[in-house]
Amino acid sequence: LAARVAAIGGDTPLGVIEAARTLVAAGDLIHEAGRFRFRLSPPTADGAVPLERLLADRLRGVDALSHRVLEMVCLLPQGAGERALAKVAYNDGISESERERALEELASAWLLERRTEWRPTSEELRHVVLGAMPPARRAELYRFVAEAAHSDGPSPTFAGATLAFYLAEGGDAEAGAKGLLTAAVAAVDSGHLRSALRLAAAAVQFLPSDDTRRV
Repeated sequence: LAARVAAIGGDTPLGVIEAARTLVAAGDLIHEAGRFRFRLSPPTADGAVPLERLLADRLRGVDALSHRVLEMVCLLPQGAGERALAKVAYNDGISESERERALEELASAWLLERRTEWRPTSEELRHVVLGAMPPARRAELYRFVAEAAHSDGPSPTFAGATLAFYLAEGGDAEAGAKGLLTAAVAAVDSGHLRSALRLAAAAVQFLPSDDTRRV
């Protein structure tokens, strides 16, 4: 059993872990009498299965509401906290009880883990979830995150840069560009010239107007 799981998972520890999780989620691998065994016969696979495919296979078994919550957790910036998640879920029409149920189900499926806050079990999973998100859904969640951040009051300079990025991605390019330029000026004042240039370049990318370029 271990050899088969390792063959499917490939050369990385995460790939082997995800291979085992995928087999459990599909019902091919079951835990019985204190040990794992294949439900029927070992699955066939020609060599290792790409990690992205293993993750995509597992995501297909997630119900629609839980998948919406998973998208939120993957899109929220690290350090946003559970209060921000609660606000985004509320804006998305998900009740507190529905959110808690979804988080529990996602944790039991090894898709989320709770440290200081909820986060996906791997950065690869975050990448797959965000990559599969339709543009309209992504923009919608960016708006919800920006609204949640706004409701918490003024942000510190570099947290404000993150907020500005989310505003721009959510469709408010003018407010986003303005926030990025404000952060760029603050970065210059604190001696972070390279960061300032990148923030200013992002502002121009979102709002390529003469005024933006002048600032």
